[in-house]
Amino acid sequence: MNKIFICLLLIFSCTFANAKARKKISTEKKYPVYSFILKLKPKMSRKLAWRYSRSFRRYSKRYGLDPYLLVSIAMQESGIVLDKVRVVTGYIYLDEKYIPMEIETDFCMMQIHYRNVEKMNLDLSKLQSNYDYCIATGARILASFKRFSKSDVNWWSRYNARSPHKRRIYESLIYRYYGLRP
Repeated sequence: MNKIFICLLLIFSCTFANAKARKKISTEKKYPVYSFILKLKPKMSRKLAWRYSRSFRRYSKRYGLDPYLLVSIAMQESGIVLDKVRVVTGYIYLDEKYIPMEIETDFCMMQIHYRNVEKMNLDLSKLQSNYDYCIATGARILASFKRFSKSDVNWWSRYNARSPHKRRIYESLIYRYYGLRP
């Protein structure tokens, strides 16, 4: 009697483990952008990762972009943190002394440069609080680089840098994440 019970228990546990593995595989195949976000940020809330993945997919499709590239850029720029603000400070020489000054600022998970905020007349508070608006803006900016740099294979590296040397550095940083895509 005990042998039968142990055999049934063993069969049930193997079946349960296989079903769990199949579910994980089907999730990765069915929702690859969602799975990619969770691979990059395993501690992120699943609900938030799902919402982000829907926006990344939507705007990638709208602007003809690779969704994994867009996610990789968000990961490099902010760690996929919506309200991330990066302030670069420097010094100016005024009245025979150096004065610290804010030189530039980037906003939201896509790190939208302050010049783009001004040029595109963006709502700064919405950019910092609405992930859909932030991702849409980043995708729109990235798409503009794609349009104007058709001959350059790594046109997307202009998102962060202008000089060829800095673009090569940025490309290697992005490939750390992009290389993990499914």
